[in-house]
Amino acid sequence: MQFTDRDVALLGALSTHIRLITVEQAALGWWPETVTGPQNAADRLKLLVNSGYLARLTVLARPLPEISRPVVHWSPGEYLPDFGSVAWRLQKRWQFPARQTTIFVATARAAGMFGGHSKGALRRQFQAGHDLGVTQVYVCISRYNPSLLRWWIGEDCLAPVRRRQKLPDAVLSCSPDMLPYLVLEFGGAYDKTRVQDFHEDCEARGLPYEIW
Repeated sequence: MQFTDRDVALLGALSTHIRLITVEQAALGWWPETVTGPQNAADRLKLLVNSGYLARLTVLARPLPEISRPVVHWSPGEYLPDFGSVAWRLQKRWQFPARQTTIFVATARAAGMFGGHSKGALRRQFQAGHDLGVTQVYVCISRYNPSLLRWWIGEDCLAPVRRRQKLPDAVLSCSPDMLPYLVLEFGGAYDKTRVQDFHEDCEARGLPYEIW
């Protein structure tokens, strides 16, 4: 199969940065915003499935709310966020029940070429909805500030170096030891305590963060 630059970017992202993606997210992140964009994305994903680089799965996940910018951005030295207000904004945006959702993940063949450890399956299907939210954050950054994506380190790559520490969804880091300069978290229906715990962990480490 002859890869396009778009194929390389998409397979590389699914192999090393994000765990899964929908057709709509792929179209938003890697195809022109045209009437035919979603269908072109669907056709290409199907080809990558047939070629053994992607696997198509069905999971149960709640439809994502509209996400275009962080709900909160905080840096050391700034005033504390209103944790209750942040939690309320995160919770109120979830309006629809879970439904069957088609997703795509990198296979072992793709991981062998682009890096990562994906095997064409999900270890935690119950977490698929949250993982789709993380993908949406990645897609938003790819549209508005794509140069940042080279510094993206996802949860799976972070896990070995964050033992006995809270594990965020992703960080941006340009240091060899993966020391973050920005922590990224996708906010599910987090309550006030969970928002505050996340903040206190970042504050204790002197790390700025965004909750999307």
